[in-house]
Amino acid sequence: VIAYKIYIDGKVEAVLSADQQIFTYSKGESGKEYNFQVQAMTADETLASPISPPVKITWPGIKLPGLRITDNENGIVRVAWADPIISGNCKISFYRVIAESEQSGQTIAVGPFESHVRDCEITSLGEGRYKLFLEINAYGLT
Repeated sequence: VIAYKIYIDGKVEAVLSADQQIFTYSKGESGKEYNFQVQAMTADETLASPISPPVKITWPGIKLPGLRITDNENGIVRVAWADPIISGNCKISFYRVIAESEQSGQTIAVGPFESHVRDCEITSLGEGRYKLFLEINAYGLT
């Protein structure tokens, strides 16, 4: 054996020297599944090992849900979100919705909301356009 090829989702991600026994991958996205495989290489490519069966992992963390505006009447904006996709030991402490004025950059935060809440009302927005963000405070990501 002169080297090892590391495959992620069927593509070569790295080639390791024969004496390298550790490979670290840090480009994963929270909640996404990855298939890892390895192949031992020799000087004669025809004698290389077959690619190993895949080991499937789900990257730990939180895959963020999208926000949706369900109402915008009388100066009241109702914002709702779906359950986030959580993998690993991660737990949600609370949510907060943040509205940022596109004109001034000023922000208004609403919350915190307990982990079971999936919507809120924002009543203090002035005239103009706003960007809305969902902040998720979580623990146990390791």
